[in-house]
Amino acid sequence: MILNNTIPETPDGNPGDVAVSGGTPESYPVLEIKNLQTSFRTDEGLIRAVDNVSFSINRGEAVGVVGESGSGKSVTALSVLRLIQEPPGKISGGKCIYKGEDLLKIPASKMREIRGNEIAMIFQDPMTSLNPLMKVGDQICEAIMLHQKLNKREAWQAGTEMLRKVRIPLAEERMGDYPFQMSGGMRQRVMIAMALSCNPSILIADEPTTALDVTIQAQILELIKDLQRDTGMAVWMITHDLGVVAETCTRVIVMYAGQVMEEGTAIQVFHDPKHPYTIGLLSCLPRVDEIRERLEPIAGQPPNLAALPEGCPFVDRCEVAASDSGKLSRCRSEKPEEIHLDNDRRIRCWEYI
Repeated sequence: MILNNTIPETPDGNPGDVAVSGGTPESYPVLEIKNLQTSFRTDEGLIRAVDNVSFSINRGEAVGVVGESGSGKSVTALSVLRLIQEPPGKISGGKCIYKGEDLLKIPASKMREIRGNEIAMIFQDPMTSLNPLMKVGDQICEAIMLHQKLNKREAWQAGTEMLRKVRIPLAEERMGDYPFQMSGGMRQRVMIAMALSCNPSILIADEPTTALDVTIQAQILELIKDLQRDTGMAVWMITHDLGVVAETCTRVIVMYAGQVMEEGTAIQVFHDPKHPYTIGLLSCLPRVDEIRERLEPIAGQPPNLAALPEGCPFVDRCEVAASDSGKLSRCRSEKPEEIHLDNDRRIRCWEYI
């Protein structure tokens, strides 16, 4: 397992590669996000939290979206599900194509049928996501009865079976428990059971191992991988933990200040990062092949989204731009275009243009 942000070893035992897992992707996308834009109006001004984000997720594929807090990872997912509160937020542009339809344009009633049924989401904190006044069985049954049109007895049986699938012992008894009677790991398994109770095509997992101890993290990740393999669903993993991505994902999308900075297969991104931001993120990680006296954090802080530079949002923290005064001028004044290095890789950086 990948624990504590450690990059795993290659199959031949050499460190520095990733463990590719997460099912066998099909060739066609189940979800296509095109130039998505989401803004929030604040006292400081208009903040574009998601800035022309585009990527796709194939059937059966596991995609990791990574970046520091505030990079737009979760807002992108909430925008796709149309869970952005308006006001102050607004989805101001783009498309989210699912089964040939734009999720941003379909009626709200149809979106409610898709949300939680065909596209499900596990949120960060299971204690605040679960209703403390309802038994977990009633909460699981609520989703099943709504989307699968089963009666209470049938839904209770289906919910009990889902608890068994997520490896909760004594599932029948646990259906009658309240959330406070369960550990953090158990509550997270309940959230996974609720998300998978309707056999979704896409599972969005937003920091699914946050606040869990290392042993429980490993169990949850292994559970998600096993369930994906058994059901063939696509997994969209949102995290700041690169170790989680290395363990579960086949493709990686690196976000910064609401933009996609780099995209590639997990092996490409971990073994041959291109963007200075990606290189900086990987430099922060402990490695099994070398002993470091101290980790190397990225200098500076993420930018104020209400006052982004005209050019690259990473310019004030970028060692590559700072080492070349001519390039720094361009990085500060011109927003870098997105280029495709090959079919699997794209990057937004003047270094490669």
